[in-house]
Amino acid sequence: MKRLLILLAAILTIGVWGFSVFSDKSLSTKRQVEPYQIALVGPMSGKDQVYGKAMENGARLYINEYNAKRSNEERPLELVVHDDANNAEQAQKIAQQIATDNKTIAVLGHRSSRTTTPASTIYNTHKTPMIAGTATAPAVTKNKDWIFRVVPDNTLQGQFVARYAKSNGHQNISVIYDSDTYGTSLYESFKNSANELGLNAFSSHKLDTEVKNLNEQSKAIVSALAQGPKPDLIFLALHDDEGAIVIRDIKNRGFDWPMIGSASIGKQTFPQLFDGLPQEKKQPGFYTDNLLALSSLIFDVAGEKAQNFTHLYEKHYGIEADSSAAAYYDAAHLIGQALENGAWTEGMNHQQVRENIHAHLHDMKSPSNAMRGITGLISFDDNGNVAKSVHVGMFRDNRLVSATTQLQDIQNPRLVSSLDLSEGRVLEMNDNLFYKTDVIYTGISPINLTNFDPVTLTYEADFYLWFRGGADFDPHNIHFLNAIGDLEIGDAVEKRLNGQIPYQLYRIKGRFQAKAVKGRDAFGEYNLGISFRHQSLPGANLIYVADDIGMGGMQNWRNKIRKERLFDGSTDWAIRDAAVFQDSMRKEAYGNPELLSAVSDLSDYSRFTMMLSVSENRLRLRGIIPPAIQGTALALSILAVLGFMFIAEKNPGIHKEWPVWLSDVLTWMVLLSAGEAVILGWCAERWGHMYLQAISNGFEVAWWLIGGHFIQRAVALFVWAPLEKKTDRPIPRIVRNFGMVIIYALSVLGLLAFVFEQDLTKLLATSGLLAMIIGLALQPNLINIFSGIAISLEKSFKIGDKVKVNNISGEVVDMNWRATKIKTNDKTIISVPNGTMANTTINNLSSSNAVVKGDLTISLDRCFDPHMVMAKVKEIGEAIDGTDKIAISVKTVTTKHIEYAVKIVHATDADKDVVNRIWNEIWQFINELKPPQTESLQTDAA
Repeated sequence: MKRLLILLAAILTIGVWGFSVFSDKSLSTKRQVEPYQIALVGPMSGKDQVYGKAMENGARLYINEYNAKRSNEERPLELVVHDDANNAEQAQKIAQQIATDNKTIAVLGHRSSRTTTPASTIYNTHKTPMIAGTATAPAVTKNKDWIFRVVPDNTLQGQFVARYAKSNGHQNISVIYDSDTYGTSLYESFKNSANELGLNAFSSHKLDTEVKNLNEQSKAIVSALAQGPKPDLIFLALHDDEGAIVIRDIKNRGFDWPMIGSASIGKQTFPQLFDGLPQEKKQPGFYTDNLLALSSLIFDVAGEKAQNFTHLYEKHYGIEADSSAAAYYDAAHLIGQALENGAWTEGMNHQQVRENIHAHLHDMKSPSNAMRGITGLISFDDNGNVAKSVHVGMFRDNRLVSATTQLQDIQNPRLVSSLDLSEGRVLEMNDNLFYKTDVIYTGISPINLTNFDPVTLTYEADFYLWFRGGADFDPHNIHFLNAIGDLEIGDAVEKRLNGQIPYQLYRIKGRFQAKAVKGRDAFGEYNLGISFRHQSLPGANLIYVADDIGMGGMQNWRNKIRKERLFDGSTDWAIRDAAVFQDSMRKEAYGNPELLSAVSDLSDYSRFTMMLSVSENRLRLRGIIPPAIQGTALALSILAVLGFMFIAEKNPGIHKEWPVWLSDVLTWMVLLSAGEAVILGWCAERWGHMYLQAISNGFEVAWWLIGGHFIQRAVALFVWAPLEKKTDRPIPRIVRNFGMVIIYALSVLGLLAFVFEQDLTKLLATSGLLAMIIGLALQPNLINIFSGIAISLEKSFKIGDKVKVNNISGEVVDMNWRATKIKTNDKTIISVPNGTMANTTINNLSSSNAVVKGDLTISLDRCFDPHMVMAKVKEIGEAIDGTDKIAISVKTVTTKHIEYAVKIVHATDADKDVVNRIWNEIWQFINELKPPQTESLQTDAA
């Protein structure tokens, strides 16, 4: 029964502990209901499978988050992945299957326009909502009320390229386009916009993808371009594979023509298409450096949400996220948002849910209903296309970064002034107005962090800050948002012009405001940030972007920051994570009518932020329970503690078993960690930070004292118990109490030092003196106790043994931690201190199961030959039964006599009168001796 109780206790505790630490879901039991299925269709095999996997990864990341946080009443989502191998016929078969089943509530996909266009017709016919994240041909959504798209379509892309070319003064433009729906729609859109803008000097070259000789076609197009005037810009209205072929042929012939690619080319993975080419191996970036490309998302200009997404994506999948992964995360997020907003209620069939999702997406055609996603604000136009601007990227060192100039649609033309037009901050093209936005590559490198105060949440920072780009950009016009006091940027450490791009480096020192991590400051976790914006130019005119290239890549920069000891060499704080990002902040209107509009372009400023997540650099068991399960873990651990108390009451000795001890330790760790988080969170919601420090200190005290309690139990279990078993005697209470006092004293000293931050120098000096006085007073007792322990471990004798210690001979009748009791031959009990026993020679006469009984002294005249006497006495003794051995030796010699010492060794079970019989025989021998002369004879028996 006892073993069963131990096993049950261990299983219960390990279950609570393991769930609390390793589960990322609530312990509340979710109803086992059939999930709603979201279909994702893309190339999961073949040469394009890497793109299909990115689609799946992005969507699955959101669906996992949705399922983790859903309530017990909500049905889960299941991502069902279908492989169309980027084949149009296969895509249509899959679309027909999905649209007519009774489980799928929405579709994400397909990847390319050639597969998505025919498939979207089927979905629209069967009233199945579909969201595209990569297919950009206008035909995908045109006249299809159930089809939506989260990336700019080809119409917008073609128009944008024409406007971008116009804004940069390009006249002689060549377009190389794909013969399929994707390429022709890009070309037609560009051509129409170019004609409207007066860009008539352009040529076009079609790449017929239906024919297999793409290499020959590409070389012919490059030769044709080489025979004409040098193009100011080449627009590659191609898929990424075809675009790579054309770029390869242009670069291999040594042409350095400016090029801008479609969104299919504008992906972080595009440079990988050139891996293995000789020139690329010799000079990385040979084919893509300075290549411009359109993109729905460039991470260096994206906000904190996008940076968190990339970090989470890399953590889950071990690879870098691209824009398509982010787009399909957003697409799945739109479905989840629809369900959260009431697209599903109990009793609905799948078609009703489809209709409600469609209605939700349709309502997002108003900007006021936009969803903030990874790729930005998402709302739809009348055709279901996302209503947002296109970004221009530039490949540098095989990475896609923001180009130095961007164009942004003006949402409110009434706010544009003549000054904006005259200074070139606003461009007017074909009666349309656009902001010309300068991109400033911004990098930061912290040198030193000092004087961080968790109470006032302030710290001092010394760091490098640099800017690349913006011919008219003046760094002295930046405003540090979390600086304490006025912070001047000072003179540049270095300034130079790299081509046409200015570079300016500054070293800045200042005091800044930090922030406590919400709900985690009690656990010593804080965010140390440096944040700034331009004083006057809004985000429509200037955007700060993280200098990904200058900082050596975000992941490398993050790893470098985490490894460096930035806290002035101190090890008290550690940097757990680091991030650099730009986002938008709204300027306070203060009654300014121009800034009161919610859609004002002039009220949003580009904000650049470096954020360092720091925590106290010490081992912590606090705060290890994930927030989602803290409440349930607390309840279960309380039940477990009560259960152990009940078991211990029924079986008092059970606490001496190590599985029970381990179960207790784990359960109390869960209880304290979860309890602290729940109580601190509850108090923070009601009283703010008023009582948090006191409550946190109370829990810290509990951690130290309860930890001391379990260490004391561990000593009893793993030290005292084995020692008692080995020595076959109980540990003295004074020893147990002394060890317990030391453990609890160390716990108190620890909490004084680490919880209340007290200087222990004086306290330790006082306690050391006190300990010395007590130690001197108890020294004899302590010597005896520890000597007793040593004797017990050594086992040189035991109770019942016949021993001789100094001049004391007798039988050991008792052994304790202070003394050993010996009963002599005359029945006297002598108590010998263990210290004496340990420091003297002990003759154990019972070591061979024999004892010494009696010492005899014989005094004879010197006239008798000693050799003859000793031999005769020995012969007499050994002749008597029961005698094992008899020893005789000369003890003393005087002028008249010689004294002989006789020792008799006999078995413990021998006759008790054996010594008397031996003595009688020896006495008879002495009386029969005939001295050569008359001698006096004496005998003494001892």
